[in-house]
Amino acid sequence: MSYPEFSDFPPIPQRSAAEADFDTKMSALFQHFATTHRAELIALIDFLKTGSTIIGGALNATTVGLDTPAAGKFTGLEADSLGGAAVQGNATDAAAGKLLKVGAFGLGGEAISPSAGISIDDSSLPNGTYRYDTATTPGTVPAGVDGIWIHVQLEGGLRAHQIAMEQSSNSIFIRYWSGSSWSSWQKFFHQNSILGTVSQSGGVPTGAIIERGSNANGEYVRFADGTQICWGEINAGSILSVGVGTFAEPYSTATFAWTFPASFIDLPNFSGSALAGTGSVYDRALDVHATSVNVTGASTINVIRKTGSAADVSPVAHLRAIGRWF
Repeated sequence: MSYPEFSDFPPIPQRSAAEADFDTKMSALFQHFATTHRAELIALIDFLKTGSTIIGGALNATTVGLDTPAAGKFTGLEADSLGGAAVQGNATDAAAGKLLKVGAFGLGGEAISPSAGISIDDSSLPNGTYRYDTATTPGTVPAGVDGIWIHVQLEGGLRAHQIAMEQSSNSIFIRYWSGSSWSSWQKFFHQNSILGTVSQSGGVPTGAIIERGSNANGEYVRFADGTQICWGEINAGSILSVGVGTFAEPYSTATFAWTFPASFIDLPNFSGSALAGTGSVYDRALDVHATSVNVTGASTINVIRKTGSAADVSPVAHLRAIGRWF
């Protein structure tokens, strides 16, 4: 069915100048509108209602006209109808100017499976979100069993960053590509990973940020920078156990020892204080001294009275040691 064409209008008479055939021309013009033009309009309407050659025939198995197709007839239209070259070939097709498929680069879909053989060490990967596991994903996978990693390229491919998220422990790691090699994976810390067991390798922290512990000897805290603090309490017994209350021989408790709740790497700074629950200010003027300290504890500790008071009290020694665990 060809597209209908309209015929030329007959000459239009002019009233401004007398024309002998004015009536004839007016009659012809009227006849053209009444018959020829009307028929041509009807033909155009028929064409629009039934014709499909305006877009090259049936589309998606549906004839297209003025009142067709019915609602919803295009819902099954394939992306290829827009042109195969205009659409991504796969979810990682990085060619410029293409329409994205669902799930492209992790957007709107699941991360790409490691079954595709993608290596996590490939610094030239298209930007996107990928899955990994230690069994099937080539490359240097961060600690853990499986998870997701996000790959981002910067500076025209000369730099790349990766963020890996472990599924089993909620741990997050990051590393970067320098242009020739990957850095080691660096761990992010959050409220669930700040506290734990601290560790180190060559002076570089590899575990938690803070470690807190206690045992029969007292309590301790270790920090990722190597600092360690220990503290404990010991009932020192009678202040009148040793001495005669003079300046040369002040009253003191019997000697006692304290094993640190955690060992140090070298000699710590030892200090202490003593508190008595009863007595006057002179009765409770007390000090703590130790004559031997090593990395595991302090020995020959005494609580000494600093006045000549002869009242008996049983002070509690509050002991502290500060040093390094590595």
